[in-house]
Amino acid sequence: MSVKLSKITCRDDIKCFKQINLYQTIYLPHRCGDSRFQVDAIGKLNILKTKFIDTMKGESIEGQYLTGKKLIILGNFITKFYFHYGFSSSKVLYQDNSIDFSTFIIVPKEICKDQPIHIKYLIEDITVANISSQKALISATILLQFVDEYI
Repeated sequence: MSVKLSKITCRDDIKCFKQINLYQTIYLPHRCGDSRFQVDAIGKLNILKTKFIDTMKGESIEGQYLTGKKLIILGNFITKFYFHYGFSSSKVLYQDNSIDFSTFIIVPKEICKDQPIHIKYLIEDITVANISSQKALISATILLQFVDEYI
């Protein structure tokens, strides 16, 4: 089954969704180790595999209604970092970084399995926090939405 991936443009009618937080420690380029620097980050989401599974119906401990069907999502989040350091305006492109993830979204019981799976996403935040002179922590918050346009 193919996946149609697009960005969320309007937050008004979001029903089947999941917010995920991704974390990873990276090693900084050697030139950034001893000086103050600012980081610009760009992220891209890739969905590698999806699968519908049957689960229990009812209500979870947290009070969420369980429909009896989940969409399992495996993917990765690729980031590029531009380090601005020192007093010059030169940029250093840090290598692409990939964070693998898996998650699920509770979906309606009646779904159209003959059409592509439509997943929308919104990269809400990418933060880079300096841990030491050689390491930084990447933190990304992503909203994933399942859209069944064929019901």
